[in-house]
Amino acid sequence: MAPINEIVAGTALAAVRGSDGIRAYVTVIDGDIREVRYHNGLWTGGTSADFVANGKVRSPLAATLGNIDDIHLSYVGPGNRLL
Repeated sequence: MAPINEIVAGTALAAVRGSDGIRAYVTVIDGDIREVRYHNGLWTGGTSADFVANGKVRSPLAATLGNIDDIHLSYVGPGNRLL
């Protein structure tokens, strides 16, 4: 899991619950958005290998769950564009 000092203080957190547990998305100090997973009582992920996208630090994140664990993440990216 990402060391706590890599997660930007005051940043947004987005989470969804799918069939395989909880997936949370956080922004780290370089603007990368990473996925952290909770399943069977354990938190995993959050490392650079769990990179999802590059967003803007201290900007909103939103996650929605579609059919069969189809997760859509919305965030502010380069050029202040909503992606």
